[in-house]
Amino acid sequence: MSFTAHIKEALDSGDPLVRKWFMVENNYLPFVLCALYVFFVKRLGPDLMKNRKPFDLRSVMIVYNFSIVCVYIYCLYGLIHVLTTTDAIKYVCSPFDLKNNPDHFTYKAATLCWIICIVKYAEFADTVFFVLRKKNNLITNLHVIHHASLPIIGWIFLRTERNAFQVVPGVINSFVHVIMYTYYGLAAIGPEVQKHLWWKKHLTKLQMVSFLPSKYCNLQHTFVF
Repeated sequence: MSFTAHIKEALDSGDPLVRKWFMVENNYLPFVLCALYVFFVKRLGPDLMKNRKPFDLRSVMIVYNFSIVCVYIYCLYGLIHVLTTTDAIKYVCSPFDLKNNPDHFTYKAATLCWIICIVKYAEFADTVFFVLRKKNNLITNLHVIHHASLPIIGWIFLRTERNAFQVVPGVINSFVHVIMYTYYGLAAIGPEVQKHLWWKKHLTKLQMVSFLPSKYCNLQHTFVF
């Protein structure tokens, strides 16, 4: 079997229902959007803003950040509700069949994880705001790689994952992003609020620690199956 055939087989190994969802079924659009994002924030955007004054986007950023917070709170609450009100917890790191029923816990969990993956495209705006405000010093390679890779990782995850393991990184990711975007939203209000945000230094630590439970569950899944 050729390498291309192996890749196709792997990407078609996930739940057939999830593979038909928006931005999951398409094999090219996620890559195109991520490539356009990189091109804009690294080349086109800075060139367009070179001889322009930076935009004042404070109000837009406040609305944007707290909107993202609301989405992640919804996903976090939904995933925790699924885990604590059904027998879903016993399926974590175990295979399951997705039920084509909006009221079934497997469908709810998959839908919420899909929403989280879709929001990653909206988070391109983080860097776009830097460009429009001419904060190019904040557009580091690590920042761009992070934002450009997450939608692809989410796409692969939804195309291949058939375990309730998806709930674990979904809960962790939602929690971390609620904290992160709450900070960003408050910081956008202005210096009078920023001086009280003493917990900024702990955000990076929280992001690093958040990877550990997901890695543990992923290793457990690998050795069991």
